[in-house]
Amino acid sequence: MKETKISLQQDLPKPEKDSLYFIDWGKVTSVNDLFLIIAALGVSFSPQHPAWDMLKHLMDYSNPVKPNTPQITPKIDLPKLQTLK
Repeated sequence: MKETKISLQQDLPKPEKDSLYFIDWGKVTSVNDLFLIIAALGVSFSPQHPAWDMLKHLMDYSNPVKPNTPQITPKIDLPKLQTLK
């Protein structure tokens, strides 16, 4: 008799680090998948967006993003490492 192995994990191919990948919408099977995709996108809207009136009650007004503003890289002073003997 032939043994059959069943697993819930998919064997996915290893992604290339320098590549971008599109979502295969045929693999989206639930609303939870869709919400996960939207949350990962980091979607933002401008008050000039045509749908702003429908979405304005969902916006996080405590953290506005200014477009085309250069990012500031914080300077972190790390302690010097000492060699172990």
